[in-house]
Amino acid sequence: MWEYLKAGRLGAPENFFLERMANYSPDVFRTKLLGQDVAVFCGPAGNKLLFTNENKYVGSWLPKYLYKLVIFAPGTSKEVIEKETLDIRSNPLPGFLKPEALKEYIHIMDAMAKDHLEEHWAPYKEVKVFLLAKTYSFSFGCNLLMSVKDSKDIARMYGPFKEMLSGLSSLPINFPGTPFNRAVKASRIISEEVMAVVKQRRREIVENRETAIRTDILGKLLEGPEDDGLVCKRIVAFLLGSYNSVSVAITFTISHIAQYPHVYERVFQGMNI
Repeated sequence: MWEYLKAGRLGAPENFFLERMANYSPDVFRTKLLGQDVAVFCGPAGNKLLFTNENKYVGSWLPKYLYKLVIFAPGTSKEVIEKETLDIRSNPLPGFLKPEALKEYIHIMDAMAKDHLEEHWAPYKEVKVFLLAKTYSFSFGCNLLMSVKDSKDIARMYGPFKEMLSGLSSLPINFPGTPFNRAVKASRIISEEVMAVVKQRRREIVENRETAIRTDILGKLLEGPEDDGLVCKRIVAFLLGSYNSVSVAITFTISHIAQYPHVYERVFQGMNI
C-alpha cells in the first residue's frame, strides 16, 4: 500500500505496476492496493478480458469504504450497502447508454463544447487541457444527467465533488483533518445537492408542471419504480463514472492531435465540411 502511495506522490504511479509486471508476470499478478487484495490484468489481452466479460466473469467493484464515501451515508449498515449496490448493478439502464439513444444528446454536447471553447480556450495562447477537460466533463455531466446548467449551481457542486474525489486514493482514516475525512464531508454535500434536484423534479412531475418534461437521465430514472434515494445514488455514481473517463479521453485526443499536424489538418477540414 505504501509503495503505491509513494509512487503516486512521486508522479509515477505506473511504476508500482511496471515493477510487479517485471517481477511476477507481464499478464496478471496479485497484489494489495489501499489494503485490498486485488488481481491486476495487464496489457490489451487483460483489458479485453475485463471489458468483454463484465457481469459474466467479472463485475465492477470498489472497496466497501469507498461505497460508503461516494454513495452511502456514513454509518449505513453492511446489509443496506450490499442490497442497494446489487440494485444499482442489476439495472444499469443500457438503453440510455446505447449509441442510438445518445444521438438525442449530440446537439447538447456540440453546443456545450462550443461555449466551453469560446470561454476557456479561445482567449488564451496556452491552456492546461486536463484541468479544463475536467471542468467541462463535470459541467456536461450535470447538464446531461440533471439538466443543471446554471454556472453558479455547477460551481457550488464542483468544489465538494473534487474534494470527494481526492479521498478516493487516500488512506481510509476518518479522523478530522485527514483527506478521507474531508472527502466524507464533501460526499454528504454532493448527496444533498443532488437529492435537492431529484426532489424538485419529483414535485414538478407530481404537479404536472411543464418544466418536468425533460430528456435528461434523471427524468428517465424518475419514470421507473425506484425511490428518490436510489435515484440520487445512481446520479452520483454516473457523475463519478463519467468524470475522469471523459476528461482523460479528451486530454489524450488533444495531445495526439497536437503531436501529429497532419491529423490536426484532417480534423480541421472535417469540421469545416
